Amino acid sequence: MILSLILTLLSITHLFASSLATGPTCTTISIPVSISAQNARFPADFTTTSLLSVVGALGAVVFDSLITDSYTIVGTYCEPEVLVEGRKGTVQVLVHGATYTRGYWTGDGYSDRYSWVAAASKAGYPTLAIDRLGNGDSDHPDPILAVQYPVEVETIHQIIVKLRAGTLPPPLNGQKFTKVIYVGHSYGSIIGNALATSHPQDTDALLLTGWSSTFITLIPTVLGTAVVLPASLTLPRFKSLPLGYLTINSQPGFRGLFFASPGTYDPALFDYDFANRGTITAGEAATLAFGVNTASEYTGKVFVVTGERDAIFCNVLGLNILLGGILGTQSECGDAETGYLGRSRSLFPRASAFDAFVVPDAGHCWQLHYTAEKAFGTVHEWLAKQGF
Repeated sequence: MILSLILTLLSITHLFASSLATGPTCTTISIPVSISAQNARFPADFTTTSLLSVVGALGAVVFDSLITDSYTIVGTYCEPEVLVEGRKGTVQVLVHGATYTRGYWTGDGYSDRYSWVAAASKAGYPTLAIDRLGNGDSDHPDPILAVQYPVEVETIHQIIVKLRAGTLPPPLNGQKFTKVIYVGHSYGSIIGNALATSHPQDTDALLLTGWSSTFITLIPTVLGTAVVLPASLTLPRFKSLPLGYLTINSQPGFRGLFFASPGTYDPALFDYDFANRGTITAGEAATLAFGVNTASEYTGKVFVVTGERDAIFCNVLGLNILLGGILGTQSECGDAETGYLGRSRSLFPRASAFDAFVVPDAGHCWQLHYTAEKAFGTVHEWLAKQGF
């Protein structure tokens, strides 16, 4: 009788404890980094007020401007709600795309169904989502001279060095991670490709989302469609930023670039996402295309995960962005093996594994579409199969 009572109480306690496990345990962390990088040297007439200067600089960029500086990068570190012994020493480093912040990885905080962090937590993976340099709570240095892809690559390299050495600030001081999984989205994936090129030993796996090796060639199409203007002149929350910090000002353009057709996403989430959009710098806009390179020495594992209707990385000429509103056409990434994603294999000739997954019924920001949860599951199943 007493034994039966004890077992019943233990069962109730277990159920109660389980009901309290509502998600990961997260902490904000400020990470000091000191970097040295060769940024682009722009022509003398390069200005922040003329987007034509940004586009015109693309053909005349020389990366010989040495930047040596120290910055503070702010991130959110999350311990998973499910503890998996073999994953204690593994961390996912989450790097967002342009016009977003680290909040992208929690679905803008809108719902767990759009949260990469929540999915990783349920699978037992710690995560570190950062605000890239010039975004969110991280430092905002010169938007032309400093915030370019080479400096951002070195910033993340330094963070990964600290993760492996156990030299990050509390609560991670002393905690060494033996496996680092880099997770990028869009511009964050471009940086991941560049990181694998310049620092091939940094990561054990690359998860490149919203990406392919074929970047849209008509940059003016993107800038014009989105109506990109100085953020300080258009959104009061950015009034203190220099003019070289830019933002999207066309809601239809934002939709065309980042989302698939109506019915594939929650309209309320779209409205919320647009209202809380972030920035891209003039320096990033002028140099990001140079981040797509062959990572000839990278021997880790690669998984490319992109929405089937991605208008940026499955749309070479940008015609679907221009004509979509008129003809209803959409981009098409094609088969995972033979389409845009599969052809990206050529950038990782020595990767020990390369796979791709086309997220159905989703655009560029597939993590904010209804099919996100299915894709989250596919990603973490792939990681498990690869031994992570």
